[in-house]
Amino acid sequence: MKRNTVYVLVATIVILVSLIMSRDVQAQKLAEVYTVEGTNPDGKSYRGVLETKVEDAKKGIYSFTWWLARDGNDYLMNKGWGFIGDETLTVISADPQGGLCVIQYILNNGQWDGVWVVAGSTERGTETFTPSVKDIETLKQTLPGPGHQSL
Repeated sequence: MKRNTVYVLVATIVILVSLIMSRDVQAQKLAEVYTVEGTNPDGKSYRGVLETKVEDAKKGIYSFTWWLARDGNDYLMNKGWGFIGDETLTVISADPQGGLCVIQYILNNGQWDGVWVVAGSTERGTETFTPSVKDIETLKQTLPGPGHQSL
């Protein structure tokens, strides 16, 4: 792991732990299922679905699982953890290439608009997730893969 990546990782974890432990959050509740649209730093767009689960309601801590369409005939699953404030959401997830991804979202007219960066990189991606009335299994069937429709 590059030295700068380690510093970014440690700094990010310290900041998140400090914020989480500093106060209890009177945060709004996240929906459980979302549709996702984003753009990678190279400009390529992606789509998928996101499931959130409450891990600690008092502190506003959630877990996140993304299923993102990939080129070809499958999708990628990604996991993360984060916390919610009044109108902001901060998430750390593992990048598919093994790096650490930090995402900052802002609530905007009922959807969450975010920017993300992989530790050690100076390039940013964007992502928006919108609440869905469909359940996660129904949405996952819209992803590419054996027997799945394309998005």
